[in-house]
Amino acid sequence: DLVALAYALSGRITPTVARAVSLAFGIFMIAPLFAFANRWRGPRMAWLTLLVLLTMPRFWKYSHVILLDIAVGAFCTWAIVCFAWSAFQDPDDKPRMLFPWLCAVFSAAAFLTKGVPALFSIAVVIAGFCVVEKRWGMLKALFSPIPLLSFLIPVGLWILLLYHEGGIA
Repeated sequence: DLVALAYALSGRITPTVARAVSLAFGIFMIAPLFAFANRWRGPRMAWLTLLVLLTMPRFWKYSHVILLDIAVGAFCTWAIVCFAWSAFQDPDDKPRMLFPWLCAVFSAAAFLTKGVPALFSIAVVIAGFCVVEKRWGMLKALFSPIPLLSFLIPVGLWILLLYHEGGIA
């Protein structure tokens, strides 16, 4: 759908326009990593993070070909970074519920892009962090009503529409 939108916006149907969508998702993936590394460890770590990501062959490849994998990676990255931002945020900060909500929204986008494997990728990182750090309150924040509904409503509507149209077959 995004490639079709890019075609409509550009007025042309070319491989370059289609690849631009993948490139946009690659840039979309870079932004939260750079911002989080900058806040967590400073500008040097942010630039190092950017350098490492940009030299990964699969990142380079998938941000230049017409595949959904870069979109899944971007949504998973945003979900995990939002979770991490929440985990390392000062408890007195006012927008504390913003990050669990964003984590749920990006997790839903990842699920809608790739399905259960995307959720598994996010869940392994979040559960691993909670187990190692013994921060079970983080899971409680993710499963509070607003983040939970922010995930379940779009995913539930998609599943309902899928089965209304005849299911997977």
